[in-house]
Amino acid sequence: MFACGLQIGDICTPVCQDLKSEFSLMMRDEQIARLVGAGALALILGALGFQYLQHLPPCEMCHWQRWPHIAAAALGLIGVARND
Repeated sequence: MFACGLQIGDICTPVCQDLKSEFSLMMRDEQIARLVGAGALALILGALGFQYLQHLPPCEMCHWQRWPHIAAAALGLIGVARND
């Protein structure tokens, strides 16, 4: 019991209910991995589209930046395949 006369259940129950509703809106790790993988895949496909469809040559840094995006897309696809 607190000095004011309240017990733990008096405070905790409404707070826990609020937290429970907040946690239901949060994304799971698998969903985040899928979202990041899909975003990286979209970026790679966009870069390749500009390179091959629009005939815009990429700079050297663009080539270096593709590798982390390819890795992120691959990890996202592996995560999707592994959880399904």
